[in-house]
Amino acid sequence: MKASISHALAVICMIATLNSCSKDEQADIKPSTVAEHPLDPEGYGFYELPEGEFVYYLDKVYAYTQAGKNYLKLKPLSLKNYKNGMLLDSICNKDIAFRFETKGRISFDKSELWGRKPRVADEYPPFITFNTDYLFIIKLSKMVNAIGVEFNSPYRGVRYGITFRYFNTKLNKEIPPAYTSYLYPADEDLGPVLGSPGNAYLRSIKSETPFDEIRVEYSFGSTSNPPPSGKFNLLLAGFRYELAE
Repeated sequence: MKASISHALAVICMIATLNSCSKDEQADIKPSTVAEHPLDPEGYGFYELPEGEFVYYLDKVYAYTQAGKNYLKLKPLSLKNYKNGMLLDSICNKDIAFRFETKGRISFDKSELWGRKPRVADEYPPFITFNTDYLFIIKLSKMVNAIGVEFNSPYRGVRYGITFRYFNTKLNKEIPPAYTSYLYPADEDLGPVLGSPGNAYLRSIKSETPFDEIRVEYSFGSTSNPPPSGKFNLLLAGFRYELAE
């Protein structure tokens, strides 16, 4: 617990094990200046619960890095109605529609490992591949309090990162925290690494402030650098949500 807090404070990636965030992840976190929380005596603004769950109590946000029991309470969204190249209402059910701003192609190949539990909910789900520039946008037809997406992207070179950001477009407000995950080549010594086949990660938040847009951004070295050029293959699966009350 103390080790992961010190890593986050130093904006260093948290270690990837079955019980914590990936070592190639970093959050935009700053130390708190408010009175200390009993589970966060040093005032970093968050504390960790079991099953890869982080509580950002200042922002009233939960972040899930594993498909634990609380995360699995979110409602899954089927991809069975997705058609290759679809944009408007790309995936939907009677509750909600997700619209992808980029055309994709879907795969139902059950022989292709998507990711290892508990980092993902299903090890062999259908997934959609998008060829996108540095910014990929998902628009939601309704406000949600929680969202979950599993993702991967083939390794293209050292220091490429992927950041997930969540927005309430009506309030023009971003919901913190924003996490950046870095892509790595396959390496048996590192264990499961994002960027290698079969090593998808989960990105999910549950927020008291509702939101209706997800922005997935590629960067090189740091999100403060100019956007990288070229196209990237972004793979998405395991969509879950909770409608805003």
